Amino acid sequence: MNFKRRTLNVVFIVITLLFSTPKALGQGLIWENVKYLGGFTLPHVPDDPISNFSYAAGAFAISEDGNSVFIVGHTRDQAIAELNIPEFTGRSNIKDMKRASFKQGFSKLFTKVRDRNSQKINRITGMKIIEGQLFVNAMTYYDGGSDNTHTTLILRTPDDLEASKVAGFFETRGAAHTTGWISPVPKQYQMALKSEYLVGNASNFPITSRSSVGPSLFTFNPFGVLDKSINSGMIITETVLDFSLKHPMHADLYNEKKSNDIWTITSKAFVGFISQTEEYIVVGTSAGHKRGLGYKIKQLNGRLCGGPCPLDPKDEYNYFWIWEMDRLIKPDDAMTSSHNIQPSRYGNLTLPHLNGLVIGGYFDSARNRLYLLESNADRKSKYVILPVMRIYQLPPLQSAK
Repeated sequence: MNFKRRTLNVVFIVITLLFSTPKALGQGLIWENVKYLGGFTLPHVPDDPISNFSYAAGAFAISEDGNSVFIVGHTRDQAIAELNIPEFTGRSNIKDMKRASFKQGFSKLFTKVRDRNSQKINRITGMKIIEGQLFVNAMTYYDGGSDNTHTTLILRTPDDLEASKVAGFFETRGAAHTTGWISPVPKQYQMALKSEYLVGNASNFPITSRSSVGPSLFTFNPFGVLDKSINSGMIITETVLDFSLKHPMHADLYNEKKSNDIWTITSKAFVGFISQTEEYIVVGTSAGHKRGLGYKIKQLNGRLCGGPCPLDPKDEYNYFWIWEMDRLIKPDDAMTSSHNIQPSRYGNLTLPHLNGLVIGGYFDSARNRLYLLESNADRKSKYVILPVMRIYQLPPLQSAK
């Protein structure tokens, strides 16, 4: 069996090499070519007994037809709602945006699997509709033992969130390294990666040792669990790009030498996808690259941090990391470890009208759009500030030169 599998892998690689074309210089994504399409605001429902969008968790997924969004409300509640996406224009002012309306009200997820939640999973970290079913990645916010193996739940009928059967928990070999975003693999890479989907994650939550200390990329094969009679088991994943506390993206995580401009102890990643420009693009936030960081320190504004944070509170920004796909699927050295493959480009993410920090993202591959959830943008009162959705049209390959 192992011999047959190795032989099949060799065949895949040979075919891919024969039919792949070299990537020309200058074909990578240029952020200046990204077009702002507009945005929309979220409903303000202070009296909703289940949840609201203040302190939103950040995870969301666009429906297959692009007309609605499944989105998690208040972090405390971990409830999912479906919103109708209103018409959006190029306007950036919150007052000029249309507000989304409810298509389905909030439904708490983890209460539906309380009897199966032995690992106390309590945070939704990524979602995607796959063949009409809503895959939900999740993890424990503070897994002190770093021993959680449960990663995924499936809402079998997301058109009826409240009544839908919830299957799982399912597991993946990558555990917390795989419990973030879920994105499709473009057809030209499916043979090389032997998968139609990918997953990734980063050290967004406490207990860094359990997570990928840098954006990861694993192949993700959900088809073995799409049968609605299956309630548990493994979702097959394979490592492409992965880091660890022993092998982080950068060794100086607190930037003590002031030379770390790529990934610090406070860096987070919220969405990763393979673009039409043949790159693996990850978007998130980072901090401390200019003035360094500390642990439970008093910042320059007098605030005492509860954990790692930048010395200067202004030393925090939206960030991106980009890998060329050719480098990921055909490393220069066949023995190159997944943690040795560094991004070809990275840095501050500057997009039109994106003023606050990103707390969530989603790539709509069918329409080549990047959705970013901007935190603390829609102020309703002193204590209620809602996020705002920003939508960007990514350039196709031919116009990204």
